[in-house]
Amino acid sequence: MGEMQSPTREEWDEIARRLQEPFDPAEVDFRVQGKPNEASGRAQVVAYIDARAVQDRLDKVVGPLNWSFDWAPLVIEQGEVMVAKGTLTVLGVSKSDAGSASNFEQTLGAVSHCFKRAAVHWGVGRYLYSLPMTWVQVERNGRIPAEILRDLRARLPRSEHTARANSGSATSGSPVYQLGQEPATVAEAPAPALTTRPPASKAATTRTPARPAAERPEPAEPARATLGSAEAAATDQQMRSIRKLCQALGQTEPADSLSNAQARELISQLSSDYQRMRRAS
Repeated sequence: MGEMQSPTREEWDEIARRLQEPFDPAEVDFRVQGKPNEASGRAQVVAYIDARAVQDRLDKVVGPLNWSFDWAPLVIEQGEVMVAKGTLTVLGVSKSDAGSASNFEQTLGAVSHCFKRAAVHWGVGRYLYSLPMTWVQVERNGRIPAEILRDLRARLPRSEHTARANSGSATSGSPVYQLGQEPATVAEAPAPALTTRPPASKAATTRTPARPAAERPEPAEPARATLGSAEAAATDQQMRSIRKLCQALGQTEPADSLSNAQARELISQLSSDYQRMRRAS
């Protein structure tokens, strides 16, 4: 294997273009944000991608040997990682972000979340943040009906590559940048698993929804003025994480009650602030 050469400006531009391409709509999923409106049965839904879709994108664009991911815990509660910092390195260049735990499999959820958020810095899935807010009719258990899910996916942006694939004229999946050896395609070298260091009881990375973009309420939907019946309250673990981060940053703790979604958003923001403070010190 020859010595690794840095990509040229033109190669970086092509890498960035392909990393930023929309995913095949079949790879994008949707989840309900908060609780459905009791009167209308409608709920806000947000799009997200699985961490494995991000891994596949990196493999296809730069090759499985040309990227790596590492993470470190920032906040630990009762043996579970509640906030983690992830660093994604592509062709020797690293970008980092923080991620918060999911309601289930908290450590692995935090690792998956920070991996996908670090990938957003490279443009992977960034377009999902700018999708318009959507309210749909959901089933009583909060599940999105199959026909509505198909309609949601049909509205998603499509890349030129996806359009060519659907028409039977797709281009090859060879990586843009090689290291001077035979191309390592995804078929020849399967995508590596996330390099994680969770407690021994955890074994696999779970799916964690990508954080949605800031969105405006749908005019026809009643405003949710109080927490009450609108959505679940923040958990004790989330509030402890918020208190610890506020103390570390010298910030005032929130006085009002927070919803679960608000707490997750605040933890992510505080974690990013904490990382910026550490880098500046």
